[in-house]
Amino acid sequence: MATDEVIPPAISSEILSSTTAMILPRLARLFPGKPDALTNPDEGDANVDELDLTLLFEEGGLARSVNGDIGKNCVQLSIQEKHLVVKRSLHDSVDRQRAKKEKGPAKKMPNYFVAVPVENPAIREAGLAVQECIIKANESWKSAMVSVRKFHITLMVLCLGNEEEIERAHRALQASKEKIHNLSESESQFPELRLDFKGLESFGNQVLYINPVPSDGLTRLHEAARVVRETFAAHGLGSTDKKVSFEPHLTLMKLSKAPQLRRKGLKIPPDVYAEHLSLECGSEVISSLQLCSMMLPQDKETGYYFVSKQVDLNVPEEPLPHPSDETDVLR
Repeated sequence: MATDEVIPPAISSEILSSTTAMILPRLARLFPGKPDALTNPDEGDANVDELDLTLLFEEGGLARSVNGDIGKNCVQLSIQEKHLVVKRSLHDSVDRQRAKKEKGPAKKMPNYFVAVPVENPAIREAGLAVQECIIKANESWKSAMVSVRKFHITLMVLCLGNEEEIERAHRALQASKEKIHNLSESESQFPELRLDFKGLESFGNQVLYINPVPSDGLTRLHEAARVVRETFAAHGLGSTDKKVSFEPHLTLMKLSKAPQLRRKGLKIPPDVYAEHLSLECGSEVISSLQLCSMMLPQDKETGYYFVSKQVDLNVPEEPLPHPSDETDVLR
């Protein structure tokens, strides 16, 4: 067996012994209702071939990857009288990694987003009441809830890879404010942008949100989102969002926060929030734009995201001095 890194038999046995209890429940969750694929090596399931032996070892925390060709050998984990067979050979994993490289660079994952905060206590209380009602029906849904202290509407998501890009995003946010102000007929004051929230909707029963109802304020928010995306793109910072259209929503819960529920194939059942479908939540006057981090620690006092930069929409930009004014000052 040719390998770049050989694990001695004694260590291999230790790894298998230590990870057995962890691996079987994990595979049982991945392949519910398929005991033969997990216990009988002669009746393997095609899905089992998708398992990566290296990944299982890494998750056990007891070994690094084993590089090389293990030929036609299988790794067998003995669990009482049952047997779990991982059929995938390591050279298959190497081939897959090579295929991924041939497909080109990996898609950039977002780590920042531009948002408008929603801070009205009445809206937060209404949202919290819905969350508590859903959790009361099923405690397991708690892990999918979004804290009401983080209420916001996302205008765009993006990936910022270094300090230079973050600084560029700061400039883009400032420029966005200026362009949004230019949409207004008033040069001295930004007209009130009010959003009214009423009722619940979902994205495929994967995301539950409070709906901003159609209004002049919502129309202007759509315009503001368009300006933000165009301005950031002009600064070389495009959105990583797959969606082309802007769909404003105030998220209450999302299954992406609870992967253990998604692995079970669960969706948010409409009956758990049916009584709140016409929920009256109140209004929010949008007053600022924020560039927030998805990864950096949240604010300990407010529980909100880390805000990298914020601009106040209600404060007009100071006009640049006219050249003649500068001349007068010098005199």
